[in-house]
Amino acid sequence: SARRFLEDKPDKARLKIVDPARPLHLRTATARITDHARRRRFDEGWAAYQEVTDPDDDLRITALGLCAKALWWARAWEIWDSMAQKHLNGYNTMIDLCAR
Repeated sequence: SARRFLEDKPDKARLKIVDPARPLHLRTATARITDHARRRRFDEGWAAYQEVTDPDDDLRITALGLCAKALWWARAWEIWDSMAQKHLNGYNTMIDLCAR
C-alpha cells in the first residue's frame, strides 16, 4: 500500500501524511491557502497566510506555491528568506516561479 511505501521513506512520508502533532491552526491555514490557490483566489490566500503569526516551514512552502501561481516574485522571495531550513519542495517551487 502507499502508506507502507511511505513509512520506509521518511522524507516522502513527511509530505504525504498529516502530522497529528502539528498545531491545528497551522494545518487549517495550510488547507485554506491550498484551497484559495486552487481556486485562483490569490489575495484571499495571501491574507490567510498573513493571519498566522507563527508559520512553520510547511505553511511557508504552501504560501510559496500560492506565490508561484500568482507570479508574486517579491512575496515569494520574502517567504524564502524567512525559511530557517530549505526543503526540496521549496526549491522546486522557487525554480517553477523563476521559470515562469
